[in-house]
Amino acid sequence: MGSQSYDLVIYLLRNDLRLDDNEVLELANQSKHVLPLYCFDPRHFSKTKLFNFPKSNGHQLKFLFQCLEDLRKQFQSLGSDLIVRQGKPEEIIPNLLKTLNLGPDVAVMFDKEVFGEDAEMEKALQNSCEVTVESVWGKMLYHVDDLPFSSKKVPDIYKEFEKALTDTCKVRKCFERPKQMKPLPQGIDPGTFPTLDSFGVTASEQDSRSQLTFVGGEMVALDHLQKFLWGNKGDKTSSDVSGTRLSPWFSLGCLSPRKVYWAVKTYEKEQKANLSTEKMISELIWRDFFQYMALKHKEKLFSPEGIKGENVTWKHNIGHFNAWKDGKTGVPYIDANMRELAATGFMSNKGRENVASFLTKDLELDWRLGAEWFEANLIDHEVCNNYGNWICVAGVGLDPDLGHKYNVVKEGQLHDCNGDYVRLWVPELDGSRMGRLTIIKNENKLPTHRRAQELNQPLQVGSSPLAIFRLSAEWA
Repeated sequence: MGSQSYDLVIYLLRNDLRLDDNEVLELANQSKHVLPLYCFDPRHFSKTKLFNFPKSNGHQLKFLFQCLEDLRKQFQSLGSDLIVRQGKPEEIIPNLLKTLNLGPDVAVMFDKEVFGEDAEMEKALQNSCEVTVESVWGKMLYHVDDLPFSSKKVPDIYKEFEKALTDTCKVRKCFERPKQMKPLPQGIDPGTFPTLDSFGVTASEQDSRSQLTFVGGEMVALDHLQKFLWGNKGDKTSSDVSGTRLSPWFSLGCLSPRKVYWAVKTYEKEQKANLSTEKMISELIWRDFFQYMALKHKEKLFSPEGIKGENVTWKHNIGHFNAWKDGKTGVPYIDANMRELAATGFMSNKGRENVASFLTKDLELDWRLGAEWFEANLIDHEVCNNYGNWICVAGVGLDPDLGHKYNVVKEGQLHDCNGDYVRLWVPELDGSRMGRLTIIKNENKLPTHRRAQELNQPLQVGSSPLAIFRLSAEWA
């Protein structure tokens, strides 16, 4: 994108709700007027593509509204405002242009999306506007123009991708935060935020069992990053983006990956590099991997055979799926994670890997059921990361290192060795000690959570069948 100065730039904000490290804002602010615009696009609040799950729940919308309120306050402090409208951008923006009647010296700018309905909207917007439409790539750690290969030649193996980037590419510096915004055009109505009720959604209350209260907005995100890195100097105990609990702010662009990268590098320079900071950088590269996989493979991300292309017969047993999504499979670690998701809109990265493996490898259900359920419930949902991860765990990706089956019992014992997490989210097991659990697969039985009364007594009280689980005497 060039640096041409316009009479007006309409900056369409979507998943880039920040002022820091914002290339579109940097370019737009060179013009005479800037109109920051957010559209409540009805496509974002409808149903998922295949299984018609509601796309937005109370957790997601509450977080989004907080992000937008924070952004509006920041714009107002710089002499501008966030203009909000309800409707499709490709319809809202042409109407705005007619109302403002500023002539041809106008541009629409936005941060490009890699894939999905937002990318489709970009094409519709270009067709509907009679002014210049410009875009930049701002979602990736490594800029697309700096890659040592074209998007069609992106390696499908993560280790090859990581090595190619770290050996040959440099991460660009962040764009500076604006000290002042160019004014809005005269006579523009800022608009008001819709209510949650208008989306048919009730605000979700904070669950007391949640480890962290997620509050949306760039300022909270920056504070969280600062405290995570500098609050306790030394090795970090969390090693992935969900472990750092930064992913909700990443999903709506309250933080850029470059911002986090350079913050980590500053920490390493002033304190020390350690395994956890290295893993934080690695997880940022993982985000890029899934972004570029989507850019390369596009619609294959939504196909049942994934990008691997091999025919797979997936089951669609709705009873089994309901047991999974409701946290009533009888496998304590799986159920704890799914109940946490329902109560908070969040789940750890390790939990996501295990519940995805259980759905696809144990229940043999269509991985897209799980991907769409995550889309409908996670406050940190991103299309590329979510569907890319599901493809890998389901074994329909091209990286052989990423499709193994998880032993969900062993994983539960490893990551929740004392059973505290399970007892927190599965109160039926309160008072039980963690023990060995053996899964005996049986299509005609479904367990419920109940302590065994004697050694090897089956747990099989339930409304629909999945498996029989036997508990050792250590559990009882």
